[in-house]
Amino acid sequence: MHQPNSQKASFRRTLRHHGRLLRLRSKRMGRATLGVLGLLAAACGSDRLEPPVLGLSKQGQHAQGLRAKANDVSHLIVMGDSISEGLGAQSQTMSYASLLYRNNDAVYPHERGHDLVHHFGPNLSYINVAHAGDTSNDVIRFQLQRLSDKMMAEATSGTGVELRDNTWSVPGRAIVVMTVGGNDVQQAMRPNTNFTGPVLTHSMINLRAILDFFEDKRHFPGGVSLYFGNVYDVTDGEDQMHACMPGMAFPGMSDALEVWSSSYAELAAQRNATLVDLLSLFRGHGFNFANPDNPYFDARDTSLWVYDRDCIHPNNRGHHKLRRAFLEHIEQDYP
Repeated sequence: MHQPNSQKASFRRTLRHHGRLLRLRSKRMGRATLGVLGLLAAACGSDRLEPPVLGLSKQGQHAQGLRAKANDVSHLIVMGDSISEGLGAQSQTMSYASLLYRNNDAVYPHERGHDLVHHFGPNLSYINVAHAGDTSNDVIRFQLQRLSDKMMAEATSGTGVELRDNTWSVPGRAIVVMTVGGNDVQQAMRPNTNFTGPVLTHSMINLRAILDFFEDKRHFPGGVSLYFGNVYDVTDGEDQMHACMPGMAFPGMSDALEVWSSSYAELAAQRNATLVDLLSLFRGHGFNFANPDNPYFDARDTSLWVYDRDCIHPNNRGHHKLRRAFLEHIEQDYP
């Protein structure tokens, strides 16, 4: 029988086992649904449907080299912030995580069959615990417990997760995709704040703790392939986005995001995870995309990938591009 209280106690012991998590219990900051720039998300608004664009070039730093068998994978787990929850997309079926799991054939007919359900088989389980406004600290404090609860529910119902020693255990490998860090940066957006100071240090500690959780062999005896995106730059390197927020400037933001990206890449290399380089991918498609003098101007694709009603989340095209970036890395590891 399911014993929820004992399971929660077991989970808390798991967190204490990774002692660094206790050191992260700082006072929780605001959980409003804010993006990197502290803007309200408007996910329900309409955005025109855009056709797929084929031929995405390789992005990011490939670090896993697992070359594992596709039939070893049983779960797709999605963590992180509003981007992974799907804000900015016209509907959930247009969000990058949903498209990654199962393509929307009506909108993207050229991508038919190009998704993880077809790659790993129809029994692939999909769990998304991402939540708008969550920082890396919130992922630890709330999303890991939410994930554990969902896994335990699967285990007790006998639908894809095993029950061992009164806790859950994933059969086979799990794939974890995550976008996190944008809200951490947003918290630092105060006068005279160092974007690459304590907030970055704290975020990297949190990311290591998240990786610790997925390296727990009691829950993931078959191992985990983890793919996480860095924070993209909606200003295209110009530190301003007058086209969306007239008069607003964010001096030093672009340089700071480069430092964040370097820290993410270093962590990925240390922990055999994969960085999906969204910073490079989106540059030239933020709110200065139409400026031919911008160093990231993309003459091959002069289109905006960001939702122009909230100035931060990917629009339909942006989510499609995100899906393809994550999928490319996963298919490299699971050919």
